Amino acid sequence: QRQMCIRDSTQAGDLIALEDRCCHRHAPLSVGKREGDCVRCGYHGLKFDHRGQCVEAPGIDIIPVKARVKRY
Repeated sequence: QRQMCIRDSTQAGDLIALEDRCCHRHAPLSVGKREGDCVRCGYHGLKFDHRGQCVEAPGIDIIPVKARVKRY
């Protein structure tokens, strides 16, 4: 399973490892865009937080709880 790592912006600077695959169309998140402590998929624009939970999806007001990627 491919993973991608980002460092959080808190003073602790913890390393966060997420599955490198968007839950929507399986595009690699590592080629997406970092936005604070989140990463946005470059394919359809889903935004995932440091827990792997989708927190924003273009055109969707209510994001399904199952819209997430695995956090390691």
